[in-house]
Amino acid sequence: MVQAPELESFKLQGRLSFSQLRCAERCLFSGIPARNLRTTSPWPIEKLGRAQLIGMVYHSVLEDIAKSSDDITPDQFSIILDHQIEKHSAKSVFSKFEIGQWPEIGGLYRTLSERVIRKASSEGTQQGIAVFIEKEFNSTDGQLTGRIDHLVLRGDQPWMLTEFKSSKCMQGDALRQDYVRQLHFYAGLLRDNFGRSPSTLRLISPQDGSFEFACSNSLLEEVAYHARVIFDLMRFRLGGRGDWKASLKPGSASCQSCSKRLVCPAFRSLQGAVVLDGPVHIVWGRIKRIVSGDRLGRIELDIQAGSLPSGLSSILDFESRHYSDFPIQDGTRVVITDLYSSAGAIRMTPTSQILEWVKRDD
Repeated sequence: MVQAPELESFKLQGRLSFSQLRCAERCLFSGIPARNLRTTSPWPIEKLGRAQLIGMVYHSVLEDIAKSSDDITPDQFSIILDHQIEKHSAKSVFSKFEIGQWPEIGGLYRTLSERVIRKASSEGTQQGIAVFIEKEFNSTDGQLTGRIDHLVLRGDQPWMLTEFKSSKCMQGDALRQDYVRQLHFYAGLLRDNFGRSPSTLRLISPQDGSFEFACSNSLLEEVAYHARVIFDLMRFRLGGRGDWKASLKPGSASCQSCSKRLVCPAFRSLQGAVVLDGPVHIVWGRIKRIVSGDRLGRIELDIQAGSLPSGLSSILDFESRHYSDFPIQDGTRVVITDLYSSAGAIRMTPTSQILEWVKRDD
C-alpha cells in the first residue's frame, strides 16, 4: 500500500503574480506555487494536455527570442519553434508530428513571426524606441510581479503592451474579462516602474486574432488594490503560527480544478486519506463503453499509451463527479490522470480527472 504524498510544509512566495492571484481567488492555498511546497514523497508527474502544451511552447519561444541580442531571422525562428515543440512533446500526450499539425501552432508561427522576431534595431534605439520581450517587472512595494510578453516604449509617444494567448480571447461577443484584468495588472507594474502606464493594451490569439483597447486607470487601480488584498489575506491566513490547515476552506468547484488537490490537507479533510496500491498513473486512449450505476461504474478504455499496459482495460470506481462538465461518449479520446493499480484492476482516486484528447486525424 502506498500513501499518496502529503504536504509537510510550505513557504509563502515573496511576490504575487496574476496567475497566482487567479488561483488564490478560488482557494488561498492554491495560489502558492508548487515549488514552494514540501511533500512526503515526490510530486506526482502529470503529462501536459493540449492547452497547457501550446501555452508553454508559446512562452518558451518568446523566452528564446528575448535571449537574443540581435534580430531573429525567419529561418532561426523556425528552428527555435521546432526545438520547443520537440522539447515539450516529451512532457505531453502528443507526438512532435501531431503538435506540428495543430492549427494553433500555425497561428502561433504567424503571430510571433509577424510581431516579435524583429527586435529593436540600433536605428530604432536611436529613435527612442525600446522593446521588451518576456521581461519581468515588480511593483515598487515588492508585493506584485509579472512577466510581460511584449512591450514597446516610444519615448513620449503612446506605449503598447501586448499579451499573447494560446486560447481564445473572446467569450461570446465580449473579450474575456480575466485577460483584460491581467493586462491592467501589468499596466500597474509598468506605472510603478516608469511613472506612466501604456495607453494601448493588446491581446493576440492565434485562434481569433488581435484586439486593442485603451488602458483604464480606474480598472488599473481596482485590479492592483484587489491583488494586494488577496496577498495580505494569504499572509494573514496562511503565514501565521496558528493552525494553517484549519484556515483552508476548499469548495467542490475549486478543488476539482486545483493542481494541488492530491496533497492539499483541506481536500483530504473532505475526501479522507488517499491510499494507493501502487504509483499514480496517467493513460490516454479511446473510450469503448461506459457502464454506470447510481454512483459507481466503469469505463472500458482502449489504452493506447501511458504508464499502464496498452490494450482494452476497465477502469473502476467511476463516479459522476469525475466528469461533471465533460460530455463523454463512446469513441471519445481521453486522458485520465491519477489512476492506480489494485489487485490487478485499474481504479480511480478521489483526485482523478478526465480530460478530452483533441486529435484532428484518426
